[in-house]
Amino acid sequence: MVANYRVQAELTAVESTPDGNALVLGTIDGCVSVLAIVDQTKKDMNQYLAQMPSRDEGWKKKVEKMKAQTRFKAVGSIAKLSTLFAENNKDVSNNNAENRNPGNEQSA
Repeated sequence: MVANYRVQAELTAVESTPDGNALVLGTIDGCVSVLAIVDQTKKDMNQYLAQMPSRDEGWKKKVEKMKAQTRFKAVGSIAKLSTLFAENNKDVSNNNAENRNPGNEQSA
């Protein structure tokens, strides 16, 4: 027995993480639960537990910072695309104007 843990729906998958520090449980409704395995005989167990997001008091700030960086990159990409579209629209407009008034271009 690893734990006295009741899943909320029918269990469909049970896997161990490669490092053996956690069990990953999958249920029929699509939920995934990760259970940490605490082995007090391992020296680095306290460090492992301290690194878990739920144990890090600043994890919300870290996640928000990552989201902000992603948003900033997305805005930059959109700005680049809009610049390209604006340049293409100018070229199309100029070509349309030249096609409508071919004689005006020669006199200019």
